[in-house]
Amino acid sequence: MLGLLVAVTVLTGDLEPRPAHAQPSPAQSSQVRIVTMRAVADEPYRAQPGWNAMLRRTIQTVSDIYERQFQIRLVLHDVVPWTIGQAIPIPRILGRVRAEVAADPADVLVVFAAERCEKLEYGFALTFGRYAVVQTGCLDTAVLKNTAPDAVLSHEMAHLFGAFHPAAGRSDTVMSGGPADRFDGQTARVIRLMRGYDFTRGVLGLDPEVRRAWSAIYAEGHARSDPNPLAGALSGAGAELGRTGRLDEGVALLREAIAMDPTAARPRTLLGFLFLRQGRLEDAARELDAAKRINFREVEARTELGLVLLRIGREEEALVELRDVLRIDPRAPRAYVGIGMILAKRERTGEAITSFQSAIQVDSTHGPAYLRLAEVLDRIGRPLEAWSAAEQAHDRGEDVAPALWQQLTQKLPSAPGASPDVRGCGRRHGGPG
Repeated sequence: MLGLLVAVTVLTGDLEPRPAHAQPSPAQSSQVRIVTMRAVADEPYRAQPGWNAMLRRTIQTVSDIYERQFQIRLVLHDVVPWTIGQAIPIPRILGRVRAEVAADPADVLVVFAAERCEKLEYGFALTFGRYAVVQTGCLDTAVLKNTAPDAVLSHEMAHLFGAFHPAAGRSDTVMSGGPADRFDGQTARVIRLMRGYDFTRGVLGLDPEVRRAWSAIYAEGHARSDPNPLAGALSGAGAELGRTGRLDEGVALLREAIAMDPTAARPRTLLGFLFLRQGRLEDAARELDAAKRINFREVEARTELGLVLLRIGREEEALVELRDVLRIDPRAPRAYVGIGMILAKRERTGEAITSFQSAIQVDSTHGPAYLRLAEVLDRIGRPLEAWSAAEQAHDRGEDVAPALWQQLTQKLPSAPGASPDVRGCGRRHGGPG
């Protein structure tokens, strides 16, 4: 459960920002960095007796540790009550809070969750990011010192500064279950290196010298099961550049991430998406195929690969990929739509209709499923049902072709529906689902 959201602004002692690329000199290191925090407490966290004092005490404890060891002071900016509801997985909490609670005027959001106990997960953070979750209110967080809120907050704050999990066998550090004030040498050096990190600029604010210095520390040893967090942060930044139209810069950053961590699937998936936006279908197919070969369960890569293969005429391969998607995730509407399109093309109309209806069943908001269903129903002479499906598609933002409206109007002269000036309007959908 989401309990506390903390937003952080890093300042120098005289309240002037310090560049993220500058490592403090010995003279500068005596200055205390102030990190202002915005805390958001969810409803179960607030239901705990004395929750407000507990929240402030946890932050103060970790602040004292960070100030003593790194000259970083955490200062609470405000506390925001937040209601999220029950049974929300911890990773989804981060997505919700990013969408619903503004980080400004601070930089880092740390969420304290209560009683959302699952998979022995006591915290979650986006390394080099702005968001983290701290879990409280579980049985083991109440009796085990290394899962107490101050230890978890100390751990997750270290992640936000770029720290990573150490190699197996290291138990003498907060990064592998140690006390809140115990930092191994690698973690301490990373936090000192990143002490001037500009959270608002994120990983794009790190110059090549700092990236190289961080990578040298990482190369000394790290948890083998974890992807390279700097590569992951660069991937996210590259994808965001692509979303804002800076496609070439995004591609370059994703290539850097892939070179940094060739074993990670996600950067290749994101690079495939950017190639799609550039119209480079063969390049996209290559990267998406590489992503799913690295990680069989990379569902987004498999789904998009199937749809790209369909667009470039490799129909049988597309069908295999999309069926694999449904074996991994039976609730993937885009896979059902792609399969339905292939079946419709092969004149297996009944199976195609079932596939489109399956997409609607798992996601009643998925407009492309209604649109493709309308096209098939029109083709086999079921205009009334086709009209209804076309209206559903239009209402969900799909651009229903004027020709389809005209055909249906001719077959159903008195059919109700959108007026001619509305038909065909809406979002132009660039692909099969």
